[in-house]
Amino acid sequence: MLMWGVTMWLAILAAVALFFRPLLLQKSKFASLTCHILMALPFFALASRFLANDTSFAHVVSYGGEDLPLRYRFAATWAAREGPLLLWVMWMTLLAYVWRNPMRGENTSSTHPLRLRLIYGFNLLILLLAWNLDPFKQSIGTGMGQGLNELLQTDLMVIHPPLIFLAYSLCLHISCIALSSMFADASGIEHRMLSIVRPGIFVSTLGIGLGGLWAYLILDWGGYWAWDPVETGSLLPWLALVLMSHLRTRPGKTSEKTWIGAGLAAGGLAFFATLVTRAGGVWASSVHTFVTDSAGTSPPDAFSRMMLLKSDGSAGVEVISYLVVLLLFIGFWLQLQRSSEKGWKPNTLSLRLFSLPIIGVLLALLVGMYNEISCGESSLQTCSSMVDSAVYGTVPTFAFTLLLFAPLAVEFRYGTAQIYASDEGWSFQKIRKVIESERNKNGVRKILKKSPLKEIPNRLWGRIVLKAGTDEEQTWSELTKEIATNIVDLLITEEFVVSGKSLNKEEFVTCGGVLMRDVDLRTMESRLVRNLFFAGEVMDIDGLTGGFNFQSAWTTGRIAGEEIALRCLS
Repeated sequence: MLMWGVTMWLAILAAVALFFRPLLLQKSKFASLTCHILMALPFFALASRFLANDTSFAHVVSYGGEDLPLRYRFAATWAAREGPLLLWVMWMTLLAYVWRNPMRGENTSSTHPLRLRLIYGFNLLILLLAWNLDPFKQSIGTGMGQGLNELLQTDLMVIHPPLIFLAYSLCLHISCIALSSMFADASGIEHRMLSIVRPGIFVSTLGIGLGGLWAYLILDWGGYWAWDPVETGSLLPWLALVLMSHLRTRPGKTSEKTWIGAGLAAGGLAFFATLVTRAGGVWASSVHTFVTDSAGTSPPDAFSRMMLLKSDGSAGVEVISYLVVLLLFIGFWLQLQRSSEKGWKPNTLSLRLFSLPIIGVLLALLVGMYNEISCGESSLQTCSSMVDSAVYGTVPTFAFTLLLFAPLAVEFRYGTAQIYASDEGWSFQKIRKVIESERNKNGVRKILKKSPLKEIPNRLWGRIVLKAGTDEEQTWSELTKEIATNIVDLLITEEFVVSGKSLNKEEFVTCGGVLMRDVDLRTMESRLVRNLFFAGEVMDIDGLTGGFNFQSAWTTGRIAGEEIALRCLS
């Protein structure tokens, strides 16, 4: 029994390792492959127990049976609450390994590792939820349960649920692309999105179609569609995928902001669909409704009914975790709406909000383990109530609503001032961390001696630190908080007046300017600001001679002018 339970520990440790080292593949291909295998291992371990009809496990006793055909034994793996989560992790792991390398147009130093870290973070959350449900718990007694429901003994049970969870996994990967592009670099986001949208639409359509066939042939709903919340919930991510597939019909005219918003919608709706399916009938119109309040009646709205699940033990922890993630997706979409503000970019500190559901599940696990240890000292009734208690039950209902505005609150608290002195970009927090690191590592070194930022020449660094209030003999250990703040402010806000010519004396070409990755070369429109066009040497291009630069100015000017005229006429 212990051996099979260890697979959950190994999977969680592998997810943690990849979360902190998302580019482990670059260091060791073997270590990266091993971690991915370990994350998928619990699903295959549980499936093997069903195939072997191992009655020492409670779930096998409840849903398995030696009389079942082999394919139905395998399908019984996802008949309970625990198996689908492990199936989801398996699909997420497989897709993460398939797209482990940088995707088309993806920034290898920022966007790529952030995308992988988000994927492994969601994997960790789902694994913790599965562990909280205890998929390998030991059976009590020797009798068999009811076995797999007759309505589930169909080939569609073998195919439909895996396809749906594969579709949800693809949607979640799309949302990770959206979030990484939102906080790092959105260049080429449409290509990355479409590479997953296309298989996502195919898998989702096939899964929903087979579900409708199941409802028509087996469930006797009178048709392929009954507008049940479970069916409708699976339709919503499909609609998001279809929307993104139509965005490609406007090449160069769909902003990165729109792509990011659509990606957030796909991932958020996938979590919503999972929530609807596994919330135990929170939606009153569903055939699965059985959640009631103390008076025995259901509250009038779905949100209130969901709040009843806060104290519903492991099931409540799972459902509320989905709700927290969904609310955070909506909150980040609200944060995205501020991106129209000139020069604004999201603060990466707000990304840490995604740790909230993980923290909630960890607290639930710790409380559950403590209650189980203390169980022996209490009566049977008291023991049962202790084990079933949920951490989320102590959280006020209004706190979940406030999660919508949590990303904006973080943004207003820590600010958004950023400059781009490199491809990665600078922020106040980033520069401050570099200075703090330098003070801790090289305390005896003079501040003026060497720039800690590779993008800043030593001579320029010296002028800035002197202006900030230091002296030539001051060391890093003597740096005060006030002067450190002055240095950071000067690096971000200082203006320089250039007069005269450089040493060449004959320059006629302007170097530098707007980054080419921020310009759509088909229209010369900014990828960051709608209806802003660039032409000529204002962009970061320069030729070897004046003739090349003249031609560049004429060509880009004509492209921009024709696009502007076309938009004015339309």
